[in-house]
Amino acid sequence: MNANQKPDPRRRMKNLVALALGTLALAAAGCLPTSLNPLYETKDLTFDPALLGTWGSDEETWTFEKGEDQAYKLTIAPKDGRAAAFEAHLFKLGDASWLDIYPGDEAAKDLNNGYVQVMLCPTHAFLKVTGTKPNLTLVNMDLKWLLDFLTKHPKATPHHIVAKEGVVLTGSTAELRAFVREHLKTEGAWNSDPLKLEPKTAKR
Repeated sequence: MNANQKPDPRRRMKNLVALALGTLALAAAGCLPTSLNPLYETKDLTFDPALLGTWGSDEETWTFEKGEDQAYKLTIAPKDGRAAAFEAHLFKLGDASWLDIYPGDEAAKDLNNGYVQVMLCPTHAFLKVTGTKPNLTLVNMDLKWLLDFLTKHPKATPHHIVAKEGVVLTGSTAELRAFVREHLKTEGAWNSDPLKLEPKTAKR
């Protein structure tokens, strides 16, 4: 581009989105899939007081507090890392309960570099709640299965794959819900090693 040529704002936005998606996918590599849109619809939201309090393992603690409306304020604190704040919603999809987790307003303040804040696009994570007594048990879609499946069936649902290591699902809430429903009972689609958090100060 020469000095007199004006930058194309559409190309710049496309590049920023691609960079944001790539950064997010790499951050999620080896962990869990994320999505640009929530898995829940407002009509499906529920609130369970039994979730309130602190749950933990040897690696981390999850603290749920009452948020606005039917939301929870969730603080996840790794044993050897910095705690971060999220907004969480409990909802029903099919016969199961689910958690949708989204970075809270305070999350961006944990990033010191202003350019990083602009280029990162927050995403949702969705976890199936398979138990709350005595432990909080959460299951995520298996990332390896999802990568393999979308590689073989690239038109199954809108998505973005980076470096064959991370997945960001980019479809609408309706498309995301349809995809999850379709694979609720698909063999291998869900992590066989669920996250189990013991109650620390949780209300029983």
